[in-house]
Amino acid sequence: MDTVATAIAAAEDANERDLEERDIQGRILHMLSVYPQISPSMLQISLNLPALKWKPALEHLIQDEVVLRHVVVMNTPSGRIQNHTILRLHSTELRLNEDAAV
Repeated sequence: MDTVATAIAAAEDANERDLEERDIQGRILHMLSVYPQISPSMLQISLNLPALKWKPALEHLIQDEVVLRHVVVMNTPSGRIQNHTILRLHSTELRLNEDAAV
């Protein structure tokens, strides 16, 4: 009997996590619709959630090719090399490519 109750509790936890992740993904997509390009640190501030909660949701969006992650390497005027991560919606990338082709 305890095994069944444990399995039910685990399934309910998984369902709750799925709902929470979908909510977080919706918030991420909203931010990217408002701000076409955003850094992970700006996303962190706008979501106001611990990274342990929003990063897995973002990774699933990237795996599903809904969100694109670009890493830009730049040299500063002082000669330092900096990496910048930029997040954007995949549909934004498609529109940019279409505009460039015209």
